Amino acid sequence: MQFLLTSRNYEGIASDDIEVKGFSDIETGKSFINEYCLLNNFNNDFEDKKIKTFIKYSYGNTLIMVIYLLRIYDGLTTLDNVIDELQVYQNKEIDIIADFMYKKTFESTIKEIEKEGYNIDVKKILRILLLYKEGIDFTSLWELLGCTDARQLEYILSRLVTKFIIVKNGGYYELHEFAEKFVILKLLPDQIELKKLDSTINDYKLKIKESLKSLYEDKANYSKLEPILDDWKAVTEAETIAIAQAYSEYEKVKLKLERSRNNKDRIKSVLLETKAEFKKIEARSYHHILNFKKEEFYLPFYMQMGLVIQN
Repeated sequence: MQFLLTSRNYEGIASDDIEVKGFSDIETGKSFINEYCLLNNFNNDFEDKKIKTFIKYSYGNTLIMVIYLLRIYDGLTTLDNVIDELQVYQNKEIDIIADFMYKKTFESTIKEIEKEGYNIDVKKILRILLLYKEGIDFTSLWELLGCTDARQLEYILSRLVTKFIIVKNGGYYELHEFAEKFVILKLLPDQIELKKLDSTINDYKLKIKESLKSLYEDKANYSKLEPILDDWKAVTEAETIAIAQAYSEYEKVKLKLERSRNNKDRIKSVLLETKAEFKKIEARSYHHILNFKKEEFYLPFYMQMGLVIQN
């Protein structure tokens, strides 16, 4: 289920019921349940006969199965009760039930997280994931939220993954396709705030894109630089972005120092700004090259300030 985000009002975009393709056979459904329970550390000790009946009456609808499994593991119902409840529905009614139940799960999860009093706006997390329009790494999300507590954010994201609201894939987070509809209908702010957030996200993505572009262009244009960059051996995209940001920062720092020559107060101010920026970059990756680059950054500051670097 995909939604096209435009500059027009969002009301009415997500009016269709959720449609979920189910499994065509019982064994595939059993494999899905086994994998889902394993992934979420759920104890899968259900009787085989009951699991088959559960799949049969859910018509292989994955969303129905996941929502009911969550309710079972939250202690809100039992598999026997679920089977009894599902037997009264016809196949054509399952998608409607899935839509209704997912809405309840979505809303209750957000309320529960908000009641726990974390200093993080869970609704803003979902808005960012919607507007980002692609997978986002933890550090980028952390920076866009302006978080101070990474552990709280990790916990909240884990809760949202478990509840089928967001998806984590290869270190990147995305809004689950089932959740898009409800974020659009329930969580979007007014158009002014929406455009402001969208602009912030686009500016952030553009800044990363420009840092990567500068890194790759210099690598292609300067033969001596290419083996150095290759030797850094960034493994993940997050590391590549961090290295690109550090590389771009180096050029900015050189320019600032040239403008601040013989002004020690200004040099100290630029040093503090640079340290703060490096702290953000380091949060993205602990790649060894960043420590080396950081010391390289600080050397001109200390030299111009007439200070000795303390090891």
